[in-house]
Amino acid sequence: MKKREIYELFLVGVLMLGVSASVCAGVKAELETEKGFKKYLFISMSPDGLVYRPPNVPVGVTATLPLNQIISVHFGVKYDYKAVFMAERERRWTTAARLILESVMPTLPFMALPENDAVAPSFEAAQYLERAANYYMRRGDLKSVAKARKLYGQALKIFSAVAGADWHYLAEPAALKVVCCQVGAGKLDDASAGLREARIPEPYDGAYGQYWLAKARLLLAQGDARAACSAVAKTVIFDNKNVSLFPDALMLFAHCHEEIMEWHRARDIYYEVLRLFPRTEWGDTAFERLKYIMENGFTAEKESANIAKVFFGIDEDMNALANELIEKREKMGEKLK
Repeated sequence: MKKREIYELFLVGVLMLGVSASVCAGVKAELETEKGFKKYLFISMSPDGLVYRPPNVPVGVTATLPLNQIISVHFGVKYDYKAVFMAERERRWTTAARLILESVMPTLPFMALPENDAVAPSFEAAQYLERAANYYMRRGDLKSVAKARKLYGQALKIFSAVAGADWHYLAEPAALKVVCCQVGAGKLDDASAGLREARIPEPYDGAYGQYWLAKARLLLAQGDARAACSAVAKTVIFDNKNVSLFPDALMLFAHCHEEIMEWHRARDIYYEVLRLFPRTEWGDTAFERLKYIMENGFTAEKESANIAKVFFGIDEDMNALANELIEKREKMGEKLK
């Protein structure tokens, strides 16, 4: 791991630890009620409502506002969108997360407040942490897996906060991402409990792909690769337009086929990932796995049925196509990052 990546992980950890201190000091926000807009210092949330301090009153003097009186909240979340875009483009996902978290972290304890402007950016930051975690987990070595588990732990805290905003459309996807992160962090009992509480969506429902991806990750972690394969296939089939899910679902799909030693299927899927996402972390891993399968001759024997034609619409020699794509990739001189 590069020194810059280690430093970014450290900074994200510092931000996570700093939430309680920020809340104790108070978080400035504009609050809307039937009486209009007013600026307050938010102190904490309680079962009775929002604990706040009005402006120009002594420290220690607080009041509580029932949640049903709050119409909307404006935290004034701001961050450098261009810097986040560049960090993502350069695969510096923890940097992208940190740039957003610097603004949204103090708002996490108040995420359930209605119509607040911190939910979407918080979800985005957590997704970057999860993406980094997925990358390290796919690398597979002990140090990378340890980094992945730490990142999953950080991401699930943010996703959990977003899931508490049950008025927002991102709440349900966030709750399902909590399950994925719990699996990644090794908290399988928590993940199982979370999935039992989740709604089972119908096909083409907005949460359908995320639900079955979470289910598949849990099943694989529990040792049932065949059931995981069937579960993630639903994401691949019904949510293949969702760029935030589809590549991860394909990679898990291929990995499940490796686990059950269906090498021809794994080859076909890695081939498609490398073809569709060549200059991404998914393409990098797909290249390595495809090369491993071909070099070891796992697909040397011809299949009795051409499933590639059925699944991908390909009626050609897949071994030849795979070797051709590997050769093309190697000639490009691309180095794995």
